[in-house]
Amino acid sequence: MKKDSSFKDFRKQLPDEIRQMIDSLGISSFEDLLALLAAMGMDMDKLEKSIEDGSLEAGNVQFEDLLVDDIDDVSNPFSLGDDEGLFADDETDKCLEEDPFRLPRHCFIGDNPQELHLRIKLVDAPVPVWREVKIPSNISLELFAYVINDAMGWENEHLHEFEVDGVKYKHTACIKMDNDMGFGYGKTRVLDTNKYPISQFFKEKRDRMKYEYDFGDGWLHEVWLKGLRDYEPDETPSFIIYKGSGACPPEDCGGIWGYSELLEIKAKKRKTAEEKDRLDWYGINRSFDPEYFDIEETQDVLDDLWEIAIERSGC
Repeated sequence: MKKDSSFKDFRKQLPDEIRQMIDSLGISSFEDLLALLAAMGMDMDKLEKSIEDGSLEAGNVQFEDLLVDDIDDVSNPFSLGDDEGLFADDETDKCLEEDPFRLPRHCFIGDNPQELHLRIKLVDAPVPVWREVKIPSNISLELFAYVINDAMGWENEHLHEFEVDGVKYKHTACIKMDNDMGFGYGKTRVLDTNKYPISQFFKEKRDRMKYEYDFGDGWLHEVWLKGLRDYEPDETPSFIIYKGSGACPPEDCGGIWGYSELLEIKAKKRKTAEEKDRLDWYGINRSFDPEYFDIEETQDVLDDLWEIAIERSGC
């Protein structure tokens, strides 16, 4: 499906409160919207039919046409509630397992980790954007996605996937959602990010993988191993931002090409009112420096992530 005009046309049909919620969640494509639609009470059979016959993409479907007949029968499969204590342990685990926007209950796989020194690079960025992190090798691939997002500066509001040697790795809920919607992968194998430690993929220098964040904007990253070592007996593993360069692009700005265009507009001496509004919308003002990177602030974010992962896993 095309992203720009077709999604914008459909978005215009939504009630104001729904449109505002979509914007606040950073949803900018049909792919991002699929998970939310099921939770909002959409009839997924009607939605799938509208996608297949092209009426959704053409903007010929009204919002009300896609609602289920009895909204009270719909539950949010990603809702955990404000208080995890309201759930029994097995129910909490199930909710966390089904939510692609929250850390799973089990973030670590295996013991006696090594420290991995990894480089993360945003592919084709108009200004180099990269980070180097040092992390334990026994974290799950799903937790590693959060490390990448926090290190780069992404807000964790979009779906993601990894690819290694032609095999894709996605969150449990995303695989299930794709299967329910009838999205085929052809001969491509798709495995669960919650079931594999990153040690399986980074064993020797220059081992690498691809990571994509936000299927609408398509922020593609390359990740490769620069080195590994054993922890000292009295050393506690943690997430460390070693170094980096470049500001994280604004979310939902249209991917690499949209970001490049924003920087070109910023560099213009004379801007139209529309161009000024566009820069303001994405938070790119005169003080915005595309080469700036705050390593201390990033370390604070990674420290918080480590504490949450430890607490979540009961380590």
